Amino acid sequence: THDGTSVVLRGDLGASGTGLFVLPRLGGTPRRIADGGPFDTHPLADSALVAAPGTSPLVLRVVSLEAGTVADSLILPGVRGLRGVSWAPDGNRIALASTRVVWLADRRTRALTDSSLMSNRGLLRWNAGGDALLVFVPQRAREDHLVRLPAGRRLGPATIALPRVPTLYLGQFDVARRTGRIAMATGDPIQDLWAFDLGEGRAAGRQITRGTTWYGIPSISADGAEAYYLRGDALGDNLYRARLHDGTEEALTAERQTAVNATSLAPDARRVTYGALSEATGKTEVALLELDSRRLLRRELAGGWEPSLLAGGRFLLGSSGNGWFTADSLAAVTRMAPLPDSLQFLATAAAPEGARFAALRRSGDTVMVGLVGLSPFGWTRLSTLAPEDAADGISWLQGTDIYLTRWRHADSMPSVWRQPASGGKPTLVAALPAPCSLRWTAVGDHGRKAVCVVPQFRSDIWTVEGVGR
Repeated sequence: THDGTSVVLRGDLGASGTGLFVLPRLGGTPRRIADGGPFDTHPLADSALVAAPGTSPLVLRVVSLEAGTVADSLILPGVRGLRGVSWAPDGNRIALASTRVVWLADRRTRALTDSSLMSNRGLLRWNAGGDALLVFVPQRAREDHLVRLPAGRRLGPATIALPRVPTLYLGQFDVARRTGRIAMATGDPIQDLWAFDLGEGRAAGRQITRGTTWYGIPSISADGAEAYYLRGDALGDNLYRARLHDGTEEALTAERQTAVNATSLAPDARRVTYGALSEATGKTEVALLELDSRRLLRRELAGGWEPSLLAGGRFLLGSSGNGWFTADSLAAVTRMAPLPDSLQFLATAAAPEGARFAALRRSGDTVMVGLVGLSPFGWTRLSTLAPEDAADGISWLQGTDIYLTRWRHADSMPSVWRQPASGGKPTLVAALPAPCSLRWTAVGDHGRKAVCVVPQFRSDIWTVEGVGR
């Protein structure tokens, strides 16, 4: 809090539960005050502004730090995929961000006053003067710009306040309210690909790459011989593939671009698609690489949509919590399926035939595995996972089996599970003997192979004077 007396944090405190907690700075008993959504504390240090998780339209609640009671609430239609919220020094204006949009809201009028389409890391802060916002904007070659965005009642044009900061792809920083001093986490991301042969109960794994760069979510070829993925290099974020038996890497593109996380390999293994940010416009593009000819096709997507899935030769495109639509090849939109308010998808995987997809869906503290039909749109639950377990990765291969990546408290390690598409409980395929990122894990070769990204971060905290005034 801004008077320095308390710490407000979001997390899992075991017996105290999960959510938003307050505890004295020098130690004491944590008190749970709210469910755990994006939040910020008031300049007077007496309350917190908390976004209710999974609500549409977005609900912001003003929660008393002392009593844990709700003193006020705002409903803001049109805000989706919220990642960060920041309370202005005057206590009236509120800034919000997804990774694609920055919004301004006014507590007095209880409405949005402006928005700006811009790629960002999702965390934003007001400067000490309360007349501008600071946010990290991704750049190619593994570095970000700290950008200053003038903010009165409306948002002004962005300017670079601090260029080329290695932010570990997280954009974590804070601004001292009185002095404008900035503290930020910077350093090297150490990420590597691991490959696994999935046996009965446990996998045999081997590290296939070594380096200090960024990797995106991989895809595995149908025969399990190769992995396709995005990674950072001297030009930007480019498409690579690696032979899994010896780790030999090959660059498939050489573009000056900032790529969106995941790759999608077509079922015939002749095309790979991924998302990238245009350096000229800052908007998201779909990129399709034909592997035989190495021809690269691009199409700009309006409205902040980003590519999510590919199946049956069609793109399935989704935005942050807003909905899904399909587009044939790089052509125009053909159908849109808005998401019901209650659906919050953590991860998705297209069915081989392309008419539906599997999804991990969160509802409160519960994660369910289910199927989503696109024509007509509908949700079918297959199973419900234990509340204390984490699940954030999903793959759907040729056939009727869906594969989940989970972290169970009972095992304290990542593992792959088989979920029948016809329903029933998931069964363990193998535990993974490496600290894999759950979402950055893909299963292939009829459930016999897996590839994951193992992330490590070597970081320091730096302070910067003058930029945040």
